[in-house]
Amino acid sequence: MTSTPNSSDRSRVPPTLESIPTEIKLKISKHLDPTLPIEDRWSYVRQVEADEKRRAVLALSLVSRSWNAALEELKWQELVISPKPTADLYSLVKDLLPSIGRYVSRLVICDWEIDEYAGDDFVETDDQKAEIVVVENFALVLPDQAAETDEPGSPGLSWATRLDRVRNALVAAAVSACQSARSIRIEGVPEVPDPSYLGCSDDDDGHFADFFEPTIAELGSRFTEAHISMAHQSGWGDTWDAARYIDYFRSAKAMTIEFNGIDEHEQVSDELYEYLGELEDLESLRLICVDWLQLGSGDEDDLPPNLKHLQLEDMVLTSEELHYLGGCAPESLEALTLVSVECHTDASQRSRPFDFHHLRRLSIATPTPPSLLGLFRNSPLERVELCATRYDPQPSITPDRVVRFAQRHAHTLKSLLVHDTVIGGMHKARLIENWGARQGALVTVCPAPILPALEVGSDATDDEAWTDDEA
Repeated sequence: MTSTPNSSDRSRVPPTLESIPTEIKLKISKHLDPTLPIEDRWSYVRQVEADEKRRAVLALSLVSRSWNAALEELKWQELVISPKPTADLYSLVKDLLPSIGRYVSRLVICDWEIDEYAGDDFVETDDQKAEIVVVENFALVLPDQAAETDEPGSPGLSWATRLDRVRNALVAAAVSACQSARSIRIEGVPEVPDPSYLGCSDDDDGHFADFFEPTIAELGSRFTEAHISMAHQSGWGDTWDAARYIDYFRSAKAMTIEFNGIDEHEQVSDELYEYLGELEDLESLRLICVDWLQLGSGDEDDLPPNLKHLQLEDMVLTSEELHYLGGCAPESLEALTLVSVECHTDASQRSRPFDFHHLRRLSIATPTPPSLLGLFRNSPLERVELCATRYDPQPSITPDRVVRFAQRHAHTLKSLLVHDTVIGGMHKARLIENWGARQGALVTVCPAPILPALEVGSDATDDEAWTDDEA
């Protein structure tokens, strides 16, 4: 005869992810907040941790409805707005954002360089035309224009042009609806119909071809962080158009400028640094995929006057260029981050240290030539990271060289973190750790994180999926 499990037997049933009480789930969610304070942006380690937290939030939100509810605020912190069918964009602005818009702190506008849901193929039926009219009446600032038709003999617009216009307006409306957003990433802009097709000139107040850029210009001062990607075929007419957006974010504390697939950087360099040099509130600047380092005349005016942190990423630099940068960097610069930077140290430059006389924090996530570390010998370094990236797993420096570098900065160094792959494995960590123990400094050698090379974010138009609580 089979006995019935008593209460003590049931109490020994191991807890599951779903059986965690709601209040504990809420506490866990607070520890998964990926927000990175501006004072920690210099740290590549903290950047990686923030990415891991975003992935954890998205994964846990798919476990069950209760986990999805507990993580709702964090899940919608980052909202990705990419090309989707017009009906989905309309539903996002009309139905979803009124309920989740208050959670959005970071907007990502991406993949609009090729809008696969626009053009003549999407206005072939009467239903498609009726859909455009409905969205026009909802989204356009000038509703009288929505009444125009493309009947023969009328001054109206083509249906394809009207479709481009309403999609542009919907993206602008989505940006406006996220009133709590303080961070924005723009990787290309929605299609902008030629104003001549709309019966107006560039000087007309009735220029309603583009809703997106005027919205960014109007709301730009609310954003404290901006990422502008000047990619090939990004939807901007040229790099000058993209650089112009920098001026809209004058209140930004942190900014990322990314070049990708652009051949003629020289044409935008003067305007780019002219805008950057006027951003008095900017404290953190990240430059990505710049294969040259041309900072105008070499004056401090070429970089933001109060810049505290500079990150250079995915580029090729020589020690001469870094010397040049040190000469024109403002005195406020106290943190430097190098990520996936190919550094070439010239023998003639190795005896001359960098002019980063106020640099206190240094994070290097790239194969590190031993001679590069020596060039920072005049910097009063307090916190240093020597990290590996997912693209550069091979060891690049010996433990003995790390100790000599640390010893040189022993009078100022407070913490040193080294990824094991940088020195060839954890079995080589003892020499570095022993030095830290003798000096009383916080020295950590830890395994390098392994991350997938994926962008993460919550796309509001994707289908939500989770396992039911009862399942």
